[in-house]
Formats: sequence, structure tokens, C-alpha cells
Amino acid sequence: MTYYYDPDQVIPNILSEEEAQQLTADSAGGEINTDIITEECENATEHINSKAGRVYEVPFESIPKSIRRAAKTIVGYFLWNRRLSAGMTNPYQDAFDRVEKWLDQIAAGKAVIDGEVRGTTNTKRTGGKVSGNDRTFTKDSMKGL
Repeated sequence: MTYYYDPDQVIPNILSEEEAQQLTADSAGGEINTDIITEECENATEHINSKAGRVYEVPFESIPKSIRRAAKTIVGYFLWNRRLSAGMTNPYQDAFDRVEKWLDQIAAGKAVIDGEVRGTTNTKRTGGKVSGNDRTFTKDSMKGL
């Protein structure tokens, strides 16, 4: 599987070694669990695909920078959520909320992914024009329905 964020880049780009140990080791003083890091990278990729896949062909053959940045945020958020307890705040919460809003806008067709055309992979956007004013249904033709 191709991940939108490389598990080998999580340390030190998202977490320090100490944070990675705290967030992934399932026993006190345990080792960094790279399987958990890989799993969260996979979860982030699937999360993005579930939203972007509504209007784009996924997985992306060539990963757009904006998708890679979004995946980085989601991975950080997912890893921190593993160990949050009452009263703690996820340091990625605000960034995650912004990414979620952007992904929701993509899914609704209100935002685009840089360099991608909806419904295809790795094709530069060329634009287009739709025009016309012929109405199929009018107020008069809809009377009585």
C-alpha cells in the first residue's frame, strides 16, 4: 500500500522519539511500536480516500502536496488520540479540524486538490465552460405536481 504520509518520516517530522515512545508503546518503558505508526499512516490514507474518493479517483498515483500535508496532520492527530485522557488536548486538534473542513469541502465539490481533475488521476486541470439558459422545467410546467 502507498501511504500519503511515509511512516519512516513520522519521527522526527511529526513526533520526537520520546513522544513516539509515549504514544505507541503499549507497555511502560516499552519500545517505539512502528506497527502502530504504520497503521495510523494507513488510517490517514483511508480517511482521505473516503472523502476525496467521492469526486476524485483514489488512491492518487502521484500524491499532491496538499494531500501529503493533510495526511501528516491526520497521522499526528490519530497518534495523539491514542493516549489522550480526560482534560488533555490533542496538539493537532485545530489543524485536524481545518483539514476535516477542507476534505468535507472537497467531498461536496466546493474545493479542489491542487493539480487534480475530478474523476481522474494525475491530469492537470484545463478548465471548461458551461453555458445555457434553456429550462427543462418551469414554474408553469410544474403546476399541479
